[in-house]
Amino acid sequence: MLPYPQYAGLSGGWTYNGNSIYHAFALKIEKRFSQGFTILASYTISKLIDAAVGPGGALRTNGPPETGIVNWYNLSAERSKSIYDIPQRVIFTGLWEMPFFKRAPHAWQRQIFGGWNANGILTLQSGQTIALQSGSASQRPNTVPGVNDMAASQTLTQWFNTAAFAPPAPFTYGNASRTIPNVMSDGMFDLDFSLYKTFLITERFKFTLKGEAYNLTNTPTFDVPGRDVTSQTFGVVSATALNPRPRAVQLSMRLTF
Repeated sequence: MLPYPQYAGLSGGWTYNGNSIYHAFALKIEKRFSQGFTILASYTISKLIDAAVGPGGALRTNGPPETGIVNWYNLSAERSKSIYDIPQRVIFTGLWEMPFFKRAPHAWQRQIFGGWNANGILTLQSGQTIALQSGSASQRPNTVPGVNDMAASQTLTQWFNTAAFAPPAPFTYGNASRTIPNVMSDGMFDLDFSLYKTFLITERFKFTLKGEAYNLTNTPTFDVPGRDVTSQTFGVVSATALNPRPRAVQLSMRLTF
């Protein structure tokens, strides 16, 4: 309200003038082996930086938690690592057309035990970027000079060094960047697996039996820690991320004709 002292309240700041820059290196490998085994792997290392985003800027919904624009008169100070930055991501897919019992002497052995397929998808990914705030989504904390923001021993109760941040003085802007540049939330390890087979009943009728397991190892991925420097849960991880979900197993059958 400093530019408009004659008013008791002020609304505004809804211009969509965000900007971003993205650099990445991507690698893809595909190989077919004997005995019906195929692998497909991809690796991406990247960096995403943006500015003037959040409520009132380049508004985004259904994304990771972030803070809005703090100072509309200095949008260059909004430039930081994006909340959507995923520095590293690996996806490994394996498909195996099992060769067993294809030439079994009895037809019932070939029908029941032959022709099964196994498929696995492994996803390894860096954690989410952490966007800090102080009291509200339109304010950020101050950084404490000379204090490293990385915890000496990272735990769920202290994911980063909370002593590196402090609430700003009243009527001042916090000088911390929109996101922590060198501390991410928990990384993802997700393994999905399926086993399936198509039974040929007649020339026209086919029956497919499929079993699937999502997050087969039931490995939890922890959510972003508390982001508000004025909260007692600042720096504390208190929940698991929405993705991946806990292990789920399902069995499906399909008749094709």
